[in-house]
Amino acid sequence: MAISLFEIIKYIGYVPQLAGTIMATVAFVEGVKSGDPGAEKKQAVLDSLKANWETISANFSTKIEFDKLIPLISLLIDLAVTVYNLFWKKDPPPPAAVRG
Repeated sequence: MAISLFEIIKYIGYVPQLAGTIMATVAFVEGVKSGDPGAEKKQAVLDSLKANWETISANFSTKIEFDKLIPLISLLIDLAVTVYNLFWKKDPPPPAAVRG
């Protein structure tokens, strides 16, 4: 799902508020679904945020519906996953040495 520059500008004020919540949700989902494909994990993050949107939006005093922010949230999830993978994801163990 692509996000237009206009949509980014329209909702840019929500980025600081959403970033921490999205990062925490990404880290949680990465821990629970570590072996699952990326698309499934991203959907799990979206589902979690949507299910908790009433509480999240109340904490941020936001009246915007979740569906209107999906393009921005999707972009922020991608960025959070990149940050998570760069700084917190553990490298897989090296392959066992082949004995010959």
